[in-house]
Amino acid sequence: MGYKVLSDGSIQADTAAEAIEVAKLMQGGAKAPTPADGNKTHKPAGNPLSDEQVRDIAATFKDWVVPAAYKFLAAIMESPPGGATAEVMMRALGIDNPKAFGGQSAAINKLIQRCGFTLEHVYETTSTAGGRFWRARPKIAEALELVRRMRAYSLL
Repeated sequence: MGYKVLSDGSIQADTAAEAIEVAKLMQGGAKAPTPADGNKTHKPAGNPLSDEQVRDIAATFKDWVVPAAYKFLAAIMESPPGGATAEVMMRALGIDNPKAFGGQSAAINKLIQRCGFTLEHVYETTSTAGGRFWRARPKIAEALELVRRMRAYSLL
C-alpha cells in the first residue's frame, strides 16, 4: 500500500480503499506517517503535540503572540454564525489600528501553522460590502486547546 499524508491532513493513496483505511487508522489514534512536507511539528488529529513540543513552539515566539493567539481564536469561536467582525477581532486583541491588527494576525497565523494546522481548517475570512468576517472552521477547537496549553507554559 503506497500513501502520503499531506500537511493539510489529506491523504494521497493508490486506491480509494487504501485512503479510507489510512483515514480510519488515523482517526482511531494510530500513529500516522510523517507528512510529505516534512513539517516536524505537525501531528494528525488524535495524536496531539507532546508537552515538550508545546513548550518548544511557545518559546520560539515573542511573549505577546501566544496570549494574542488565544484571544484571537476565542473571539472567533465565540462569534455568532455570521462571524466575528474586524471591530470584534481588534477589540479582542486590544488594538485600534488596522495596521497593528495585520502585524499581530500574521504572527498568530505563523504560530497556528507552526503547530501543524492549515489556516483554512482553523478559520476562514471573508470580505463583503458589510466588512470583513472571521468564521470558525472544524479544527478551531483543537487549535484553541493547543494554544491554551502553550499559554499555561508561558505563565510559568
